[in-house]
Amino acid sequence: MKKWTSLALLGLTSATLLVACGSKKEENSSSVKETQTSMKSGQNKTNQSSKKKNTKATESSSEETTQSSQTTTASNTTSGDKATDSSQMVPAELVGTWTGTTEIAKDVQMTVAADGTVTTTANFYQADVNPIRTATTRAKAVQASGNIYYWETDEPGAFDALLPGIAGLGGANAKVKAGFILEEGHYTPIVFVTGLNEEFDYSKYNDFRVSLTK
Repeated sequence: MKKWTSLALLGLTSATLLVACGSKKEENSSSVKETQTSMKSGQNKTNQSSKKKNTKATESSSEETTQSSQTTTASNTTSGDKATDSSQMVPAELVGTWTGTTEIAKDVQMTVAADGTVTTTANFYQADVNPIRTATTRAKAVQASGNIYYWETDEPGAFDALLPGIAGLGGANAKVKAGFILEEGHYTPIVFVTGLNEEFDYSKYNDFRVSLTK
């Protein structure tokens, strides 16, 4: 009888141990699954956050690139406009043929091209030899102020072309520069005079009281 009782107790104890072990395995398995689920969730959140950051970074980079491109375009446009202005040789209203007379010449004609080429023909009254003179030069008209301009050129004999129907200019101790006033359809030749070692004052000039018209 005692033997059977001992065997019964032993069997009951074994069963209890098996149940306990099974319960722990299930708990461990459940814990592992929860841990894995938590890790996957964390990874998903991290990936989503990373994707959002990358998207924002890409959008920001795209905006900066667009702004930079627009700035460059605007800059290039501005630079192009300045280049056009600086390369213009004469005012548009100066281009054409101007005619008139002076105190010492008749049938004065001056033709100005857009590239700065100026060709002048004048018939001088008191010329003993070759009364009709033709001169050609190329110069740039620079605006001094308002409607007052001066001519820039390094070509010799430019005065005959730029100061139509006028002669006898120059001096040993002075610098002379040709210019003009362009106003109300009239071309009025003028000259600026200064000392050899002085700068020109473009607010002071000599007017010949002569005007040509188109």
